[in-house]
Amino acid sequence: MLNPNKSAGNLADYWIKAITPVGIYWLNDQFQFVASDTPIRVFDGPLANIASFTLFESATLNLPPGTYIISFAVDDNMNNIYDATYEDSVIITIKR
Repeated sequence: MLNPNKSAGNLADYWIKAITPVGIYWLNDQFQFVASDTPIRVFDGPLANIASFTLFESATLNLPPGTYIISFAVDDNMNNIYDATYEDSVIITIKR
């Protein structure tokens, strides 16, 4: 959940990073995960309320077992530099 309160409308960068057993992936502006050691911004624009969203709805059968860390970050400026002013993560473990 993202609730910008008084900052709503301020320009910002949004980032979604997945650290996986096979590398680092970034969600791009086409909502596709791309392998990259360099940050890729998913969106630049005004801060807005985001109640929830789905990253993917497929089964995990094709993902290798291991630990996955998915992070959502917002920079409080719009400059395409990964500052991660605000960031939260979830850890997922896939076992077989």
